[in-house]
Amino acid sequence: MWRVVLVEDEIFVREEIRDAVQWEQEDFVVIGEASNGVEAMKLIEEQEPDLVITDIRMPFMNGIELLQAVREGGRKIRFVMLTCMNEFEYVRQALVGGASDYILKLSMSEDDMHRILQKIRRELEEEQVFQLEKASETCKYWLQAGWKQLLEEAEGPLSTLGGRGFHPVWQRYFSTVTVCVLLQDLEEVECRVRNKLMENKTSRWLISSFTRLGIVTILIWSDQKADWISEVAASCQFHRTLWLDDSTDLNQDLVKAWKEGIQCLEQDWYSPSTASFPSCNRLHIAKISWEEESEILRAFEQFRSADCLRIVKRVWNAMENEGFSVPSVKATALRLNEAFARISQQEPQDIDKLISSPKHAELLNILNETLQKYLTSSHRINRIRSDHPEINRLLDYIYHHYNQNITLKEMAALTHMDEQYLSGLFKKKIGESPIRFVQSVRVKQAEFYLRQTNLTVSEIGKKVGFANDNYFFRIFKRWTGVTPNDFRNK
Repeated sequence: MWRVVLVEDEIFVREEIRDAVQWEQEDFVVIGEASNGVEAMKLIEEQEPDLVITDIRMPFMNGIELLQAVREGGRKIRFVMLTCMNEFEYVRQALVGGASDYILKLSMSEDDMHRILQKIRRELEEEQVFQLEKASETCKYWLQAGWKQLLEEAEGPLSTLGGRGFHPVWQRYFSTVTVCVLLQDLEEVECRVRNKLMENKTSRWLISSFTRLGIVTILIWSDQKADWISEVAASCQFHRTLWLDDSTDLNQDLVKAWKEGIQCLEQDWYSPSTASFPSCNRLHIAKISWEEESEILRAFEQFRSADCLRIVKRVWNAMENEGFSVPSVKATALRLNEAFARISQQEPQDIDKLISSPKHAELLNILNETLQKYLTSSHRINRIRSDHPEINRLLDYIYHHYNQNITLKEMAALTHMDEQYLSGLFKKKIGESPIRFVQSVRVKQAEFYLRQTNLTVSEIGKKVGFANDNYFFRIFKRWTGVTPNDFRNK
């Protein structure tokens, strides 16, 4: 309901207004009364009403001064002025100052109050729609920034989340927010929540949802603490309800609950025998070492299916023993899946199945099945090798990461060599510089996609590691003598 403060120095007039209106039927509730502008200002600061019905002539601070003080404070509270027949100059000032309407005290009727309250309610509902749309966009940004900061090691304190805080609309329209974190289908949960909201006729509510790596986060904003919210949330692996009051720091408290929820998923993700995991300040996406990843990919390249499966299982067991977070495990599975697809020159398969997997062991089984699919339908390009172990290590890295931004500095660090020395050694062993070799691998992969897929030329360029279309066209033509479009049309 919309919140009202009555301000009138004559008690009998105040009582007459309070008793003449069926406030609940009008969707309003009187939350406080004051006898002058000074008392009213204190009440407004404490209660944040939606509507103030105030007399104009009052001691200490009159209605016009009260309206001006509220506007100067940045509040967009609706005002209705109570006036006598000879106060129209005051009424004019009030309307110019932003009052919504006025009531003549001597001729005030129930119909007049009904008409004015319905007008104010429509204005408030229109404002609410606008503010909630803004709030929804703010929350989407917050969830994206929060995920990045919690899991991708973004800089800065967690409380700022990208330097953009919550709009004050949250505490104005809502009294609670319930944080739900789960490994489940987002649409199914959202549908269940919305149905419950409609059934319970909750007057104000908003659902903010976010999903990454199969982890669903839902924020249920409501203007009341309802049992049904707890019932719905109980079906999630984690839920926590926060009260929105003056003691609530939305950024800090939501981050804390969200982080706890993601950590809680590990209890269901791993086997029951797994030891509890230490709490950490942030939930970084840990990675398996390049040596482990390289061992898996070498076995895959050489069609050593049994070895590949054995190494993957060993890595999976190690992640469980070391307490990798659920996002870390899923990111590892997706990265390996992308590498298998790239090596076998195929489109990535089973991405949705990998993302939606609810268990550590199940994800391993899906990845193994996908690995076998790649091996049985693999298209390979000839891989160049040398007689130098560090150069071969670098070749493996290039074949597996050609779609990323690979610099000479990065390659030198990988082989523990000076950049100039590495360039000379690589050219001596392979016949061309490291950078040109990276270009040649990208062009060969682009040729495959141009022949075998319906991807656009722009999509192919990005897929094989070229930063923009112009650069892709220039390098492709330098190596093949034709543009990508001409190559496809031949």
